[in-house]
Amino acid sequence: MSLALTVCMITCSFTACGSKTDKKIINLPRYNEDNFDSNCSVNGVVCENDYWQLIWDDSRKLVSFKDKKSGNLWGQIPEKALNSDAFLTNSLKSAVYVYYREASTLGEKYAYSSAVQNGNVWTNQIENGLSVTYDFYEYSFSVTVDYVLDGDKFSTIVDPAKMSDDGENFITGVSVLPFVCGVENDSKTDWI
Repeated sequence: MSLALTVCMITCSFTACGSKTDKKIINLPRYNEDNFDSNCSVNGVVCENDYWQLIWDDSRKLVSFKDKKSGNLWGQIPEKALNSDAFLTNSLKSAVYVYYREASTLGEKYAYSSAVQNGNVWTNQIENGLSVTYDFYEYSFSVTVDYVLDGDKFSTIVDPAKMSDDGENFITGVSVLPFVCGVENDSKTDWI
């Protein structure tokens, strides 16, 4: 029950300012490693509208959004770091961070080291976007993120109904595209 409340609180905290939201308890589906499949093998532009292109790099499992007017590329890795593997850490390469509780300890797993490197990323084309499931097989949980173009903006959507855990490793939080607006600072290896 505390997991569901935590997910609800986190979801509500990312909705920004607005009207009061009713809280409800969400029971996550149980993890089943046989649930995953891809219905597309897109590499490159997945979809586009007048403002944006949604781009998927299937070999590196990277999502990016290209602003058609300015040519700027926004994605899980800052554009200047995209072609430099020299200092890319697992956290910088990850589109998703999952926070979880196992027994009495809290943990954090990165999609890159826990799903991408193990070949456990599944893609499905959806209306105006791409649905990507990151399967954290070793930890028996998964998170699906929908990347969607919506007029002059893009969205990343994490629906708790599309997450699963095994009842022992409880998902307590999800961080999506932590470096989507990342820019260089004074350090050669850090981004803000």
